Amino acid sequence: MRVEDYDEVVEIWREGGITIKKADSKKGFRVMLQRNPDTCFGATEDGELCGVILGGFDGRRGIIHHLAVKKKCRNRGIARELVQMLEKKFREKGVEKINFWVEKPNMEAVDFYRRIGYHLRNDIVTVSKVLFKGEHIARRNEE
Repeated sequence: MRVEDYDEVVEIWREGGITIKKADSKKGFRVMLQRNPDTCFGATEDGELCGVILGGFDGRRGIIHHLAVKKKCRNRGIARELVQMLEKKFREKGVEKINFWVEKPNMEAVDFYRRIGYHLRNDIVTVSKVLFKGEHIARRNEE
C-alpha cells in the first residue's frame, strides 16, 4: 500500500459505506502507512486496486481499520484474503487479540466477520472523546 493509492482507496471506502472522517485525510493515511507499513494491504486484479485493509498495532492489540472491497470485485474471497494476511502479520508480531468497530448500518460487514470467526462483544461500550475541533463523531442513537 502506498500514499499514492489514497484517492483510489477513498473511492473503495465510500463504495463500501465507510464514513470518511478527518482522520481519513491524505495526511492521516500517510501517517497510518508510516506507523504500520507492514500491516496495511491492498488487493489488485489486472493492475486495479480492488480491496484494502489497514491494520494498526498498539503494542498489545491489533486493530482493523477500514476493510473494504469494490462491489464489482466482491464474492471472490478478496476480503477474507486481506483479513487472513493481516492476521498472519499480527501473529508474527505477537498480537493475541484483534479489535475493531463496525458502523451500525453496516450489518453486511458484521455478518462477514462472523462467518470468518469473529464475534460481537456485548460486554463493553465504546467511549470516545474528540481532541481536535472540527472532528465529528456521529451519535446515531441520538439522531
